[in-house]
Amino acid sequence: MSILMQIAWIFRQTLVIHRDMAIARAYQIIKDDRRTPALPIPGMGRLKAGSIIKFNGTDFEVIIVEGDQVVLKNMMDGNYQGFAP
Repeated sequence: MSILMQIAWIFRQTLVIHRDMAIARAYQIIKDDRRTPALPIPGMGRLKAGSIIKFNGTDFEVIIVEGDQVVLKNMMDGNYQGFAP
């Protein structure tokens, strides 16, 4: 393989940087699962009310999703947490 072909191959690779290991692990699981369609942005997904998600080992129920804001209920202690960018 010529050096130009090797350089072209290197630049076709994608570098994905995540803000923390929890997101990196979730992205890797989703990326490796061929049954799951690829997400449009690494680390992003769609949530709907009533869904159960696990984050850092804790289960949460999605209560409200509006635009880029979400309210989650901690399944262990019943506390509510709001998240927005």
